[in-house]
Amino acid sequence: VLDSALDAGLCVDATGHVIGANPAAAEVLGRSRDAILGCVAVELLAPPENEPGLPVEITRALADPTAAPRRVERAIATFPGHAPRWLAASITTTDDDDDRVVTLFLRDLTDAKRTEKRRTVEHRLARVLAAARSEVEIARGTLEMIATGLGFDHAELWRADDHGATLH
Repeated sequence: VLDSALDAGLCVDATGHVIGANPAAAEVLGRSRDAILGCVAVELLAPPENEPGLPVEITRALADPTAAPRRVERAIATFPGHAPRWLAASITTTDDDDDRVVTLFLRDLTDAKRTEKRRTVEHRLARVLAAARSEVEIARGTLEMIATGLGFDHAELWRADDHGATLH
C-alpha cells in the first residue's frame, strides 16, 4: 500500500526511526529511498529554526495511544542554503504486535506557498498604489511592504532634493 501511494509516505517506529518509505518520499525529501530508511525521523524532518515541526507531531503520536489521525502543515529544513520546504502531513498511528508505528503521508506545498506569498504581495502592492496620492506615499508603502515581508525591523526612505545634491 505504501509503495502505491501517490503522496510521499513514511513509517516511523517507536524508536523514532524510519522503517518504511515509498518512492514519492524519496522525491519529496531529495534523498534516495535507501538513504531515508533507518534515518532518525527527527533529523530527517527537522524544522527550520524556531518553528514547530513534524518531529513534535511524531513524538506526540508515539506517546499518545488515543491520538486521532490529523493533518498539519509544517516546514522542514532542507539543505544548507536552500529555502525550507512546506509539507502537508496526514498523521496516523497503528499498533502492530505491541509496537506503535506512525505513518505520515506528505504532500509538498512549497510551490503553492510561494504562489500564495507572491499573490499576497501583489494584492498589497495594488492597495498601496490605489490608495497613494503621491510618489512619496507610493515609495513609503512599497518600502514598508518590502521591509515587513523580509522581516526587517527598520527601514528608511532617502530621497534626493530637486537638484540631486542632497539626500533627505
